[in-house]
Amino acid sequence: MKTIDIKGKNYVTVVERLKYFREYYSDWSLETEWIFIEEEKAACRVVIKNPDGQIKSTGTAMEMRDAKNSLVNKTSHVENCETSAVGRALGNLGIGLDGDVASKEEIELAKKQQLIFTINSMIDDKNREEYESEYKLSEMGMMSIEELEVIKSQLEINQKNSLCKAISKIATPEEMQGILKKYKTKNIGNLDLKDLIFTHDTLVKFNQKCSKAEIKDLLECCEIVDVNASEYIKEHYKKELDELTKKEYVTMKKKISN
Repeated sequence: MKTIDIKGKNYVTVVERLKYFREYYSDWSLETEWIFIEEEKAACRVVIKNPDGQIKSTGTAMEMRDAKNSLVNKTSHVENCETSAVGRALGNLGIGLDGDVASKEEIELAKKQQLIFTINSMIDDKNREEYESEYKLSEMGMMSIEELEVIKSQLEINQKNSLCKAISKIATPEEMQGILKKYKTKNIGNLDLKDLIFTHDTLVKFNQKCSKAEIKDLLECCEIVDVNASEYIKEHYKKELDELTKKEYVTMKKKISN
């Protein structure tokens, strides 16, 4: 069965346990008995019987609507109670013992934590103050998953727009044509965020100055074909040897090798 990792622990969700039960225990029964359902609390007992009607497992749970450690219970304490009871009954039957039972609350908190981490990773010190006033980042822990997903989507749009502008500024016309051809598109804005980040980082890297090892390698190649590296670079790139970029290094080495 599939498991999910929440804070270093592997959980088998109740949904996964139920799928397994329906597939491999198709002639068994799973019965829900409500001990009580009240506005502020609920208690449920789940009974699992074999084809002969014999009780093979049970699971009991109680949930409070105003439980301090449960955001889900404020709106769904009855549903959460039933889910917990079902999970316990299936676990007592031996289904999903390779992991703990993940409640709806734990799953949602894990998802929320991941969203907050993702949002924070998309914000740097330069724009944090701006986004703080716009999205109230200091209150993210109190926001719903839906609200966090809206912020994440908007930040992705902003990040894509910034990357498109940066790439257009850095890339030469030839490089831009190569990028569009590689991704089979006519507009760089059609690239997804992952491809834009890769493209931008690659361009930035190749516009950095060569390392000492690359300069040494280039000089050795030039010596083999009897080319004065410094004079060639001054004539064709209008700069000194130690100002050569990684992109120019790659281009020059290809010409030497051909």
